[in-house]
Amino acid sequence: MKLLKRKEFKQKFWGKAYDDYLYKGLTGLFLKINHKIINSFSKEKEFKIIMEFGGAGKPHWNFMSKSLIKNVEKYILVDDKMYFKRIKIPKELSKKIILIDYRNQKKINNFRHKVDRIIASHVLEHISSPEEAVLKWVNLLKLNGSLCIALPCDPGIIWRTGQLLSMRKACKLYKMNSNEKDLWQSREHRNSVQNLYHIFNFYFKKRKEFWFPFIIPIININLFYIVEVNKNDI
Repeated sequence: MKLLKRKEFKQKFWGKAYDDYLYKGLTGLFLKINHKIINSFSKEKEFKIIMEFGGAGKPHWNFMSKSLIKNVEKYILVDDKMYFKRIKIPKELSKKIILIDYRNQKKINNFRHKVDRIIASHVLEHISSPEEAVLKWVNLLKLNGSLCIALPCDPGIIWRTGQLLSMRKACKLYKMNSNEKDLWQSREHRNSVQNLYHIFNFYFKKRKEFWFPFIIPIININLFYIVEVNKNDI
């Protein structure tokens, strides 16, 4: 009798196919709005040191104005190092970028209590220990620093409907069948937005929130949930 083995997926879809799926068409438009909302929380603020977790092929700097980028002294991108060779760094940030592989916790900890703003857009749903990750992020901030987290409203009805509508495109780009795509998605989105919301609700009594597109704080009718907290308010 053959042993049942875990299905493995090649990393080929992390290239152009991944970018085409996420950053083009209707999905790309929604993600652009997602990043604009992140910017709206910090309107007219100047951050000297920004740390971003995740970002993949499109870090948040792609959605920042040139005036905000100009005031940045350090932009620290923490992600899997396989993405670093694909990212495009704007000229304004060429001498300010610090790239850190997410496994290098020692290097990340060098910035403890030094960061003005941390951004984690569509990252926390992928992390095995989300509560631990959030607490580590907060400890990297200065006293008046801010943490901004954006999440998909998974498994809400609207978000799931969007996944079904984009299934054909995803399968074609990633060269998967629908069952393979569902399996991959189940591994990727480990944490439901409900569970992550409870973590924020416990630690961050005072916080700014935004639900998209219907503003009303109901998971089933929205696509994204975005929250920002200032370390002084914790």
